[in-house]
Amino acid sequence: MRRSERCAWCAAARSRRSQTTNQRKALLVTAPAELREQLRTLSATALIATCARLRPAGDIADPEHATKTALRRLARRHQFLSQQISDADAELRTLVTAAAARLIALPGVGTQVAGELLTTAGDNPDRLHPQAAFAHLFGVAPSLPAAVGPNDTGSTAAVTEPPNNALYVVVLGRCRSPRSSAVSSATSHASSTTPCNPSTSGKILPGRLVSP
Repeated sequence: MRRSERCAWCAAARSRRSQTTNQRKALLVTAPAELREQLRTLSATALIATCARLRPAGDIADPEHATKTALRRLARRHQFLSQQISDADAELRTLVTAAAARLIALPGVGTQVAGELLTTAGDNPDRLHPQAAFAHLFGVAPSLPAAVGPNDTGSTAAVTEPPNNALYVVVLGRCRSPRSSAVSSATSHASSTTPCNPSTSGKILPGRLVSP
């Protein structure tokens, strides 16, 4: 349960942080030209630090003052969420390592991914004996019921999506390694195995799970 709660909290915090980043980017597009020129060349990390240190002065009705105030709030919110995520990740890593040290040591498997996989497996331990059951549970079986189709909005698809996304992260990480790319290239010419080219949607489609 503690793993499940921390996985859910981390996912929600990352989502809020992403929203904060998008709001900051949108605000910079409409910012006064002079302020925009001062900030546009900064890296993401430097931009957050700079915006967090802004000291607006003058009339709040002034566009530059209002923009600086909003940027400072967004940057400080981003810093707060980042620190909270870091703390929660450290706690989650302790729990995951104690439960499955070999899993988190695998290439491409980080704390959040391992936590998601363990949470899914922990809720359905009797369904993971054969590989086919694992594939169905995680939404990567070659033949899936209509309820877990890519356009489905039912409850089964909602249950499958988080672990499917976790597998996608693992596959994406392994596809970037030279060894996996070479193996994928060789097998794609010798058989019908799908090459290492995950969808940009953040999901692995049925039958598209790439072996390590």
